[in-house]
Order: sequence, then structure tokens, then C-alpha cells
Amino acid sequence: TPSLYFPQVRKARILEIQEKIQLPYAQLEMQGTSLFNDGGLQDVMNLQTNDVKRLKALLSMRNMSKQDAIPILKSALRDPADDIRLLAYAMLDRYETQINAELESVQSQLADATDAHKAELHKHIALNYWELAYLGLAQGAVLEHALDQAQQNIQQAMAFKETPELAMLAGRIALKQKRSEFASLAFKQAIAVGMDKQHVLPYLAEAAYMSGHYQKIPYLLEQLPEALRHRYPFSELVDYWYVNTNRI
Repeated sequence: TPSLYFPQVRKARILEIQEKIQLPYAQLEMQGTSLFNDGGLQDVMNLQTNDVKRLKALLSMRNMSKQDAIPILKSALRDPADDIRLLAYAMLDRYETQINAELESVQSQLADATDAHKAELHKHIALNYWELAYLGLAQGAVLEHALDQAQQNIQQAMAFKETPELAMLAGRIALKQKRSEFASLAFKQAIAVGMDKQHVLPYLAEAAYMSGHYQKIPYLLEQLPEALRHRYPFSELVDYWYVNTNRI
């Protein structure tokens, strides 16, 4: 009865709103001009109108692999800014000079080398010539000379000792020379002396395409491991050749 006539009075709960809460850290402020840009270095070189940013992008390529940097440097040779064109040319020239210096060093050792050591030296020479061709540092007649020298040194190395790697390289050089029949023989020899077939099949398919033996391509691609067939870029190749084979 007392609680009915004399209820306890509760204070109303008031929500306290604070306009600004002091946190132990402050939000980072975005700078108006950032050092780096959205997109890759190729996009910066092609689309960026600021010469300084293009120059910074070019300088950052010194830490990239030659395989990734050289195509971008070659496109920079057409840049409207003189400083960027000169820097790109200097960086390309440095890569070529390094390879040529290594070539001269290895070639100078051939005269005094034993037969066993000569095989390794010829392989090293072939790899250097192949690097000039593969990276696009050699063009025109220089490219043909580099490929010829690479192939000759591979054959000289294989005369001492035939390995899967040498046979594989001989096939890849032949593909670059548009000698598809020789390339196919080299790739088959690579498999015969121990190269894993799945590494050779895509090159065999390329050689078959180059020589016009299109009916062989689906058969070669079908021999790839299933996981590899469903992986880019082989998935698109397999689908394309199977669709076209069914149409025929």
C-alpha cells in the first residue's frame, strides 16, 4: 500500500551529445598533389601531362626487372619531353651495355677453357644473346645476328652435353626465327631427355600454329593438366580451339 501512494521518483536520463570527441589520433589529411598516381607506370607515362611526374615514374623503373621495365622505356623514347627521352635512352643503353660486357667477358674465356667448361660457356653466351632478343634490345639485322649466335652456341653446348634446358631454349630461339619445324623437333627432344611435358606443350602448340598444322592444336592443349587448362590464358585458348574444331 505505501508503494502505491508514495512511488519512488526516477530522474530522467538525458543523452549528452558532444560535438567533437578528442581521440588519441587525428585523421590523415590528403595532400593535394600525391607522389604516386592511380594506375600502373605505363598509364602514368602515357596519360600524365605533368613532365615531373612522368620523370619520377621513369626513375622508379630502376628497381624493376628488365623484362617489365624495357617495354615502358621503349615507349618513353617517343615522349614529348627531351629530358625523359634522353633518360629512357640512357637506361636502355645501360641494359644493353651490361649484356654486351658480359658477352665479351665470357667469350674471352673460351680459348683457354677445357671441353667440359666450354659447354657451360657456350650456354652462357647463348643465354646472353637470347636475352638481347627476348627483351627487345636487338632489332632488325642485329636481332637476326643475336638469334643466329644464340642458336649456334646452343648447338655447340649440346655437342658436349644435351640437357632438357638447352633443347628447350633451342626450340624457343627457333620460334623467334620463324623456324617452326625445327622448333617442334627441339621441343620433342626436350621432352625425350627429361623436360616436363606440361612446360613444353604450349610451345608445341605455338609451333603447330606457326606451321599451319591447326588440327594438332586442340590435341596438344588437351594434354595439359586440367588445373592448367582452366587457368588464364590457357582457358581462353582451349575454349577457342575446341569451339572452332567443333564448327569444322
